[in-house]
Amino acid sequence: ANKHAVIVSGGHNEKNEQESIQFLIDRNCDALVLCADFVSDDYLINLSKKAIQVVIINRYIAEIAENCIYIDNSLGSYQATQYLIEQGHQHIAYISGPLWKPDATDRLNGYKNALVDSNITFDEKLSYEADYTTIGGRQAMLSLLENKAVFTALVCANDEMASAAMRVAREKHLKVPEDCSIIGFDNIYFSEYLYPQLSTIENPINKMAKMAVQCVLKNTYNQKELVIQNLFKTELVLRESTQHLMCSKV
Repeated sequence: ANKHAVIVSGGHNEKNEQESIQFLIDRNCDALVLCADFVSDDYLINLSKKAIQVVIINRYIAEIAENCIYIDNSLGSYQATQYLIEQGHQHIAYISGPLWKPDATDRLNGYKNALVDSNITFDEKLSYEADYTTIGGRQAMLSLLENKAVFTALVCANDEMASAAMRVAREKHLKVPEDCSIIGFDNIYFSEYLYPQLSTIENPINKMAKMAVQCVLKNTYNQKELVIQNLFKTELVLRESTQHLMCSKV
């Protein structure tokens, strides 16, 4: 589009994100495309009232929904859990992200909703709150196994934690998917290079980023012919880490 992009990292806390956003404002950028986890909803709502255009990726705020490009996180984990139920699994564990994050809460709710819709009681012993990292995923899987939680399948709130859970399963002499089917979330680049290849939920972040730019081109640079899509749906990507329970050794 013959525009220059100024890119900064927000770090991993609210203060750094605010400083990074202010850095862009001070340089008179025409618009802001933000992937911000730590600043509050109120901060972003107030920011959106200023003259500079703001587009937010991968986050939904009802008051400024037209500025948000996001996915249905609840639908994604629902799809993963429902698929496992359809394959005969009744004992399905879940590793969540940090529940102060709305996307992590939504993904956990999708898992719970799928259980409810299939008349399966949610068991707190089968749920572990982690932090979206491989270290957190490893600790979560170890905890589930050490507490002797009984499950034949596992849904993880992202692929990094799923990859760690797969590694722990192998260390504990469990076969994936024969002893435990595992599904991740995000479909990041390495998921198809794991062994076995990881079943996951497609998170169309590239499409959302492109749409955010189109939103800027339409509203800041007056390309009114562009059509904006705010909500993107997730899709189940099946690979080798899941199988029908009737085919497993459990």
